[in-house]
Amino acid sequence: MQHPVTKMIRLPPRRAAAATGLASLLWVAAALAQPTWEEAPAQDAPTEGATEPPGASAEPEPPPPPEPTPAPSERPSRPVPPPPPPFDETDTRPQASGARSDRDIDLQTQAPAPAQQRTRHLHDGLYLRMTTGLDFAAAAAEFDDGSKISMNGGAFTMGTLLGGTPTPGLAIGGGMWIGSVDEPKTDYDVDGDGPYEPTGGLVYGIIGPFIDVHPNPRRGLHFGGAFGVGFMVLPENNAVDALSALEPEDQPDAMQSDRTREERRVSAGGAFTLFGGYDFWISANWSMGPMLRISVIRARQDLALEYDSERPASAYDAHVQSVALLFSALHH
Repeated sequence: MQHPVTKMIRLPPRRAAAATGLASLLWVAAALAQPTWEEAPAQDAPTEGATEPPGASAEPEPPPPPEPTPAPSERPSRPVPPPPPPFDETDTRPQASGARSDRDIDLQTQAPAPAQQRTRHLHDGLYLRMTTGLDFAAAAAEFDDGSKISMNGGAFTMGTLLGGTPTPGLAIGGGMWIGSVDEPKTDYDVDGDGPYEPTGGLVYGIIGPFIDVHPNPRRGLHFGGAFGVGFMVLPENNAVDALSALEPEDQPDAMQSDRTREERRVSAGGAFTLFGGYDFWISANWSMGPMLRISVIRARQDLALEYDSERPASAYDAHVQSVALLFSALHH
């Protein structure tokens, strides 16, 4: 029986052997070109009884395929640690001081550093306030004999407060205000107009502790108050002061006291004041701004003072009410 190729093409035996050898070479080349791990396709087995054509060479066997590479999932992995032992809730064995069990978790963290508070534009530390401005005052002196002197007018006023700050925004300390009306408008109220000719000015003031509050320690709004000792100095009376030039035997009994007439014109008592305003920052610790102040003074002088040459000397009560518009400079 002839080779299938020679049977189909009907070539002479010598050409058929050459064609068979060329076909075998092409088959080997095709087998080598395929992946090494795939099995080469099997050739059609020759028909039973077929003989090898003369001159045909033996077919080379393809190389054995390499061992397949294992998949990533099949690669050996690191050994898995054994699971922790189960938690035993019935374990009540005491532990040594400072010792920790395997089931304890340390949740402690380092305490944060204390925050550093900013001191710029903060009302804290030394408190020093200086004020000056215009004041309108109304004063009166009521003598025990029923006579009365009324005075009012515009005044120049100034003051100083000095203290400390126990907590930011709250200042306490002491201070003084003083005002002076150079030429007060006067009215002497008695049975008839007396010979009252005032010279000099009306002086009044307050000395005592104060408190000043800034609701927001970094802002300028503030309000406060003070109480203490108030005083008032009545202006001189030319008609009465002329009596001091007389001889002692010709002076009234009230003028023969050891105390000077200046002491008799000074009365002292209680006083309080309320104030508020706004301070605008101009530097790290200095601020300036307007301030409104209202003050009330109640005073008394028990030493007899003679303000009318035709009436006996008499003690008197004095009072002053004032409203001031001020300019304030603050170091705080």
